[in-house]
Amino acid sequence: MGRPFLLGVLAAIVAAAVVAAIVIASGVVDVAATNVHGLQDSILRYASTRSIAHHARDEKNPLAGDPAALKKGLEHYREMCLECHGGPGAEPEEFAAGLHPAPPNLAHPAVQAAFTDGMLYEAVARGIGSTGMPAFGKTHPPEEIWSIVAFVRHLPALTPGEREALARKEPGEPHGELEVHPSAPTQGGAGATAPAAPGAAGERVHQVSISDFKFVPPTLEVHAGDTIEWKNGDLVAHTATADDRTFDTGPIQADQTRRVVLTKKGRFTYFCRYHITMKGTLVVE
Repeated sequence: MGRPFLLGVLAAIVAAAVVAAIVIASGVVDVAATNVHGLQDSILRYASTRSIAHHARDEKNPLAGDPAALKKGLEHYREMCLECHGGPGAEPEEFAAGLHPAPPNLAHPAVQAAFTDGMLYEAVARGIGSTGMPAFGKTHPPEEIWSIVAFVRHLPALTPGEREALARKEPGEPHGELEVHPSAPTQGGAGATAPAAPGAAGERVHQVSISDFKFVPPTLEVHAGDTIEWKNGDLVAHTATADDRTFDTGPIQADQTRRVVLTKKGRFTYFCRYHITMKGTLVVE
């Protein structure tokens, strides 16, 4: 009796797998982000929270209450988190409304109560798979992650000055020693990378295409004073953000371009803040 029973269980498993494969292959499963299922979303949210709690560090933030850490955390939050999560006195970017699952309001009492410092560190450092939450631990040392955690914990108690600072920066604002110049949307998809070409007043413009979640070319050599133009041929927003934060284009929506004028020599590696596996390098001579 044991053998027939095991064979029956095995047959049931194989049949279920075949049915699942047929359903998936048929395309009837709707993966649109506009599909919102209350029960399913609640289950996934609970599972995600429990997973984060299980893998999180069991420790308090060593930088909690440190004014310098809060200042640094505000800067990082403004650069990397504000566009999706928003904050007190600062609305998220328009594209965030189309994300599913929706990014939580990190200042909300329920979020503050549900997440320990270690859980916040875990979520920021390792990200959350199959959502829009990237893993910033690949590009930021632990001290910077903890400074972000400190600021997230401080969100419900922002001073008027901190609210103003959080909302002040607009995408495309100049950063550091490089100037960022937003440009108007362009028509057409991303084609081959264009060679450097003379622009207005003799400026030289080098184009980097963004296609299939890649920067093309991945490495580009230019001269100080040249202009780099990123053109997004994908259907989702990207950024070109220097690893050391020397420059950041801000969100580049589909069929849009953004420009950076390089004024400092060096080798600048950069990535997309929304899709951190996207990597590129600018060599400025």
